[in-house]
Amino acid sequence: FFPAIFVTAVLSRLGPTLLAVFLGGLSAAVWFIPPDDSPIPATNSAWAGMVLFAISGVLIAVLSERMHRKADQVKRERERFFVTLSSIGDGVIVTNANACVEFMNSVAEQLTGWQLTEARGQQLAAVFRTVEERSPVVDDSASAVAKLNNSLGKTQPHVVLLAKDGKQRFIQTTASPIRDQSIGVLGAVWVFRDISQQRASQLVASRLAALVDSSEDAIIGQTFDGQVTDWNSGAEKLFGFTADEAVG
Repeated sequence: FFPAIFVTAVLSRLGPTLLAVFLGGLSAAVWFIPPDDSPIPATNSAWAGMVLFAISGVLIAVLSERMHRKADQVKRERERFFVTLSSIGDGVIVTNANACVEFMNSVAEQLTGWQLTEARGQQLAAVFRTVEERSPVVDDSASAVAKLNNSLGKTQPHVVLLAKDGKQRFIQTTASPIRDQSIGVLGAVWVFRDISQQRASQLVASRLAALVDSSEDAIIGQTFDGQVTDWNSGAEKLFGFTADEAVG
């Protein structure tokens, strides 16, 4: 009867397991312990075996219930973890220790062009393809993974994400390791956001600043009360004050 009790304990919870112990003990008593009117009397060892059987069965039921509760707790924490990641407004990708994708939220799906069902199990370098802003070369899989692993815990502000459909976006990305005290690094969480509009505004401002600074004419910016805020090279030549001397 112990195999039946073990199977019940693994597949079910405390109540059905205790019921299996009771039915197993009852069946054992009927089959192995002679009745009172039997010419073969029941021995003390038989009753001791029944008591031991019952105690062992109850212990199995209690231990299995603890295991089930622990598994339920881990499952709830895992579900809460993924629900939290799914509700984040930034793109989120979770990888294992081998840099294979385990999870990505809807924002990450939109930015990368990959669906979770097709990205799960793929190498991160294949799904999350990035290049440096000033580098037109896409790294191969091995070097990309090495570069991404080296960036754990760091924020990369100027990275270009190459989506599955070929669309390019400026992103800001941060990678954080998932650590276990006994095992070590279990994987990593990649959080990134689309900063294409912000980056485009910065580029326009940089171009305007470069045009102003390179102009031969003196260009001066000031507040309404006359305080100098900008002073280009033409103003330096014309008035003799450097920008550091004039601004402010």
